[in-house]
Amino acid sequence: MKNFIKQYCYLIFPITTIIILIITYFKIQYVKTIEYDIATIIQIAGTLIGFLLTAITIFASIPKNTDYMKRFVKHQHETVFRRSISLGMIFLSICIFIWLIQIPNEFIALTFVLGLEETLFSAYHLYRLCFDNR
Repeated sequence: MKNFIKQYCYLIFPITTIIILIITYFKIQYVKTIEYDIATIIQIAGTLIGFLLTAITIFASIPKNTDYMKRFVKHQHETVFRRSISLGMIFLSICIFIWLIQIPNEFIALTFVLGLEETLFSAYHLYRLCFDNR
């Protein structure tokens, strides 16, 4: 079960987050009255997209012939890393897009949280790649 969660963390955690946020939105009245600073959220989303693009270039520049990198690919961490980056960029881009077409703030906040989760997963994998790859 632990390996399954590690292999599909880029899907499991966002789905869990969506369920939790939807339940809290309908069960807790306080959540409906929260004011969102959407301009700041959009600025952070754009910055996180830039971070994810940088993560892709760092990954591309890492030597692929080391033992660590071979194990990284063998155990499918590379796939998780790439999919996490892709989903993060998709969620954050959707966040900016729905802000442009003026969909309610709750949806913007939800997609931002999902993009932030994927960015954190990508940052973890990038950290492991850079500091464990000797």
